[in-house]
Amino acid sequence: MVISHSRTPGSKQFLHNLGVPAKWQLVDVYGLDPDILAVVPRPVLAVLLLFPWSGKFTDFNATKEDETEKNQTVSDKVYFLKQVISNACGTIALIHSVANNTDEVVRLALHMTVYSNGLNSSFSRAVVHEAEVRPDVLIQLGDGHLKQFIDDTIQMNPNERGEYLLSKAGGIITAHKEVALEGQTEAPDENEPVFFHFVAFVEKEGSLYELDGRKSSPINHGSTSPDTLLEDAAEVCKKYIEHDPENLRFTVVALTAAVN
Repeated sequence: MVISHSRTPGSKQFLHNLGVPAKWQLVDVYGLDPDILAVVPRPVLAVLLLFPWSGKFTDFNATKEDETEKNQTVSDKVYFLKQVISNACGTIALIHSVANNTDEVVRLALHMTVYSNGLNSSFSRAVVHEAEVRPDVLIQLGDGHLKQFIDDTIQMNPNERGEYLLSKAGGIITAHKEVALEGQTEAPDENEPVFFHFVAFVEKEGSLYELDGRKSSPINHGSTSPDTLLEDAAEVCKKYIEHDPENLRFTVVALTAAVN
């Protein structure tokens, strides 16, 4: 299965402008078959899907959200924010991708885990071990708008984070608009109808989460691991594509280690 590879303009530069080290990059995923996924650099920290928004997906997402919320368990370690700004789904997907893989969020999750379970519990020891032996899969953000936003909102609820992004974190939105305008002559109206939508996929505590700021909560898609995140997220992306198979305007991007 081959898919489009017209990535959102400026996404890579946007991340680096906000303090993501150059050792991490956004790469196009040119298809969802195993042989194509195998060439994507590792580790993969997050997967982003851009899909054409239509009535087909409105119904699909509403049904999926309703069914999932009744039966799912969501880790409180997942960083999630609601979208309260029009035309900001790409920004929010990038924030979800980075925030759930930063050392700040992982340190808080570690603290909460040890506090809740005790330092000597097997689960706490496993979390501590993972944090110690896999520093390569944590993003150490430099000072800037994104680090400040995560630090300020890390203990807020999703709605509060969304409102904070709107009211007090204009630097993030402005930075994304600036790089998105590269090669354009006119800024898009923030209230202009949107015909595409971004969602992000991350791994947390052995589960695959779909993060969509338009939904009321993260969607737990079941078991995954840092090593199989890309393949497992690809299976969910295929389900999106199956609902509009004649449409060629799907894009998949991965947040990965940079290739030297």
